[in-house]
Amino acid sequence: MGGALGSGIGWEASMTPQISVIIPTHDRRALVEAAILSVLDQGLADIEIIVVDDGSTDGTSDYLRARGLPITLITQANAGVAAARNAGLRAARGAYVTFLDSDDLSAPGGLAAFKKALPLDRPTDVLVGRCATFSPTDPAQLSRSNMYNFAPIATGEIVDASVLFSGFTSACLCLYSKAAAERVGGFPSLTMGEDYVFNARLALAGARFVAIDAVVVHVRLHAAPRLSTARGAAAVDGYARLLPLAAELLDACPAVLEGEALCRCRRAAGRWLFGIARSCYRLRARDLGDRYLALAQAQAGRGARAGSPLARAVFSVLPPRYYEDLTAPLRWMLGLR
Repeated sequence: MGGALGSGIGWEASMTPQISVIIPTHDRRALVEAAILSVLDQGLADIEIIVVDDGSTDGTSDYLRARGLPITLITQANAGVAAARNAGLRAARGAYVTFLDSDDLSAPGGLAAFKKALPLDRPTDVLVGRCATFSPTDPAQLSRSNMYNFAPIATGEIVDASVLFSGFTSACLCLYSKAAAERVGGFPSLTMGEDYVFNARLALAGARFVAIDAVVVHVRLHAAPRLSTARGAAAVDGYARLLPLAAELLDACPAVLEGEALCRCRRAAGRWLFGIARSCYRLRARDLGDRYLALAQAQAGRGARAGSPLARAVFSVLPPRYYEDLTAPLRWMLGLR
């Protein structure tokens, strides 16, 4: 259920917003207002804010109602960040949508940078910004970061499907055409990797991604878990649910990519899967780690030999960047670049 709260600051209910900012939250009563104000403080008149309370138990919804902020508040039973984002997407009135985690801040000028980059002569499916990080102990100290970002790309470069596994970015750095997001069915029901799958599906569907050289979100660094992360048994379950979707995406790549683009995609996918396999081994989910590592090895044309104790020990400690070094000789022998 939901409804508009407050008036007079930012978006007015009588206007049709250009951009809908969707903020999923769960038990973030102490932080969510700062996220909302970081949007309102940018002073844009054609922005709407949709907060989706995903089953909070700390009185978040009651607190926001009492504050009277100009937002649309949606409440639902706890179903995870993907379901919360999809609820916001369904309610959005803007032609474009962006997502903001409730413990982060929309960067000053970030929404204006998105608006400025929207072309007037042709549709853009996704704009991709950058992030800076901050510590709550020193909020004024920002560090421009590659966390959650694409692999380095030039401003204005069209990002094609060949990089869809190359450090594919957090949804919180993107401005999406609502129509494009709806065409791929929104976010999959995952607790791990939902951003990867969502963006990859968009890329494989032919979405046009364009990078802008602007910081659009300030990411808070803290020890508490983020909405889009899981730990322990929940992480293992999340990785298990992600695996078939990852395999499905890789199976779809040859239909839209060829030559060097397909090789780049496979190498990037191998690094991504290698990192997940390492995480699974650290979580003692050996069988699952073996399956991820076999899928990673397959991207370099290797047979699946992931199940040995030595392989598990080695891959549990090596960073994903070493995937390139380990597979390069085999790719060369097989004629893969």
